[in-house]
Amino acid sequence: MKKIKTILFCLLIIICNKSFSQTQSQTQSVCSIDAIPRGWVVTNIDKKCVGCCDANAGEPGISYTITEIDEMPVGSIVFVCVKDDLPYGWIVVSTNTKCVACCGADKNEKGTNYQIKRIS
Repeated sequence: MKKIKTILFCLLIIICNKSFSQTQSQTQSVCSIDAIPRGWVVTNIDKKCVGCCDANAGEPGISYTITEIDEMPVGSIVFVCVKDDLPYGWIVVSTNTKCVACCGADKNEKGTNYQIKRIS
């Protein structure tokens, strides 16, 4: 009986780890002039990155944080800054035009982000 419980426990751990790893996503920082790879979305905008993205000396550049969402399971929800060119199977479920300091808005400004959901 103890052996069966041990086997079941091990299987449960394997299943949980597999499920957890499928919901993990990768993020990268890219310049706003770079093409966003297929299956990735913009999840943050930094309009004040100093010395990045070919900005002139002393001038801030604009960088994006992008997140890979292609491998996320159906039902996953992600907040994005740009709703154009969503990967297939994703829809916008809500729009927030009052998010403070998000998606490139300054500390006291309100930005806009979109909640997207994977449906297929």
